[in-house]
Amino acid sequence: MGRPTILVATTPFVGLATQLATAYGLPATRIAEVTHPMGGLGPDAVIARAEEALERLLAALSPGAR
Repeated sequence: MGRPTILVATTPFVGLATQLATAYGLPATRIAEVTHPMGGLGPDAVIARAEEALERLLAALSPGAR
């Protein structure tokens, strides 16, 4: 069945990611939302955002997740 895959998108791009996934025939694409923006952040802030997103990423990998 392939490798588990999660699309990671910042908040303002989740809708676009969903629309594109559906348009390309992948409506069940799992999307993990990360707080926006990421650009311009220092290393400590990026690490903090990654830690915040970790639970969402793990949840998206669980069976039955969307």
